[in-house]
Amino acid sequence: MREPHWQEIDNVYAELPGYNCFACSPLHPSGFRLKFYHDPAAQLVVSPLSGVKEEMAGFPGIVHGGFQAMLLDEAMCWAALHFEKRLVFTAGMSIRLSRPMPTQTPCLIKAKIDAPGARMISARAWIEAHGQTVASARGELFVPKAGDVQRNLGLDETPKCLRPYLRA
Repeated sequence: MREPHWQEIDNVYAELPGYNCFACSPLHPSGFRLKFYHDPAAQLVVSPLSGVKEEMAGFPGIVHGGFQAMLLDEAMCWAALHFEKRLVFTAGMSIRLSRPMPTQTPCLIKAKIDAPGARMISARAWIEAHGQTVASARGELFVPKAGDVQRNLGLDETPKCLRPYLRA
């Protein structure tokens, strides 16, 4: 499902102590383990997903809306990481679930930046299955300061792998 012209985006969180994101950690035992790519032709961040397990259904055969929201949120954050070189936290997000998203079905998660900013970034994301958009979101993403991340993680210093992506 990966296109040959897509460029894999490095996972800067891989060296983060305790990194166990359900959406993107390659080590989470039951997570999505998403990989993100830059599609230079479309100027998007893209993540192919071979299918969502039936255990993540809200209604038989249909992916729970909460999992869809997680996928959309994650894609917007990776768009900010790639295009703006910023680690972000979602401050707000609006979601539209426009069609049932079938479990066990390959899909593409796509995202882009609408408005860059030093403190807040606006982004949007959508999920395509069978060539149709099944869910979409718009988000406001907050760029934290290095000291805030350090305190929230309970560490003595900000992890080196995150420093370039935070506000001073």
